[in-house]
Amino acid sequence: MDDPYSIWALLGYPTIIVLGWFFVRAERSVAMYTQAGLERLLEQARPWGARFLQHTAGKRRITLALGIGQLVARIALIALVFLEAYRWSSLGFVPYGLAYPVAGLLVLLPLVAVQFVLPGLGSGDETSAAKLRVAAPVILGWTVLCWPVLWPLDRLLIYLSLQPEGREAREEALMAHLETDSEDGIIEADKRDMISSIINIDEITVREVMVPRVDVVAIERTKSLNELLKLFVETQHSRIPVYDERLDTIVGIVHAKDALRAIVSGAPLDRESTTAQALVRESSVLFVPVTKKLDDLLRELRWEKRHMAIVVDEYGGTVGLVTMEDILEEIVGEIQDEYDEEEETLYRWVSERQVEVDAGMNIADVNELLNSNLPDENGYDTLGGFLYHRFSAIPEPGAQTEHGPFKFVVKGVDNQRITKVLVEVKEEDGKAEAGPEQ
Repeated sequence: MDDPYSIWALLGYPTIIVLGWFFVRAERSVAMYTQAGLERLLEQARPWGARFLQHTAGKRRITLALGIGQLVARIALIALVFLEAYRWSSLGFVPYGLAYPVAGLLVLLPLVAVQFVLPGLGSGDETSAAKLRVAAPVILGWTVLCWPVLWPLDRLLIYLSLQPEGREAREEALMAHLETDSEDGIIEADKRDMISSIINIDEITVREVMVPRVDVVAIERTKSLNELLKLFVETQHSRIPVYDERLDTIVGIVHAKDALRAIVSGAPLDRESTTAQALVRESSVLFVPVTKKLDDLLRELRWEKRHMAIVVDEYGGTVGLVTMEDILEEIVGEIQDEYDEEEETLYRWVSERQVEVDAGMNIADVNELLNSNLPDENGYDTLGGFLYHRFSAIPEPGAQTEHGPFKFVVKGVDNQRITKVLVEVKEEDGKAEAGPEQ
């Protein structure tokens, strides 16, 4: 034992284990706080640390530095133990067949204890906060020491995370985590659905949420103020597009508040001679293509301070409109106020194998409802569009078609538009799992 190298090895072994535990414990403590929470934690006891965290390091880089510390401690532990095992076996103190298995245990047991057992001891919030304040100088000092490696590594990780593959992988991991938490009861189903909608909003196009052309409420620019007021009352809308002769030439949007302001302003006003055109706000129309993604549209609406956009196709014709409320409903679900009438449900189970579906129901929602795989790659988004593609004509009520284990019967047609469809699961196909939820 007079060998200096062995003495340093015996001293270094517990030292490296303690350092490894420190880095693991520090990383878990830092992970408990947000960036703002860490700054508040350090502001009173370590104001210089709070400034360094805010302007230079950031929580992400500190966490990365602590991860580097764990890696260095593990490599040092493995190198120390196996080099010492090699020395002892070379000198004949320990047989080769015994030295390396013992060295493996001397590495494995501390790593398991440091990674999984010791960090969970004394992990209360108050205890962690106090210890984190004390350990802050060491943590921040280590971050500075690692800076030559930390900065380029951090930039590389940011670059990789911004690539489509990295972004998709992170989204898939987050979705899997949400599903697990939902199954375990940690997060409620509606909150999970909302988070999922926010994550997937960049995959949804305007076409999927817009009000189609046939349902657009608009007014011709030469119509009188009385007719405009009547339309506001009937529809309960706060904004109505104004067009010139036909819907493809939208000239503006008139606001209900502008119409009311004109009436109560006290100025002489003839409601029959005053037209909708006179109340149109200049430059109030935002035109967007039908293929625009919802996240881009939401950003543009906020930037332009608009609440409505007119959706156009590749030829510049009006195909529908979309509002801020339509986008929010895609995230949080249906929004109704005290004036909204109770909407009919999009589907109604008639029996265990028959369901009546609104033809305007999105094809993806139909697939989820029926546990089916109806195709949606032929330019349509709804069940009605799928049936038009199948029939290649305007079907009459009672027309039928089949796809896989499902039979579709057209129950209602209004002005060449399919309104209701009866979907039946064929008896002989037991593999379909459609049915009302119990």
